[in-house]
Amino acid sequence: GLHFDDKLHFVEEPVEIVDREVKRLKRSRIPLVKV
Repeated sequence: GLHFDDKLHFVEEPVEIVDREVKRLKRSRIPLVKV
């Protein structure tokens, strides 16, 4: 899940986007599991 640029510097923006996507997936999975 960690993204690195050509200089091997840690990129925070993509990680935050991934975290948001994971939260959305968790929110979408919760109602599916309840049903």
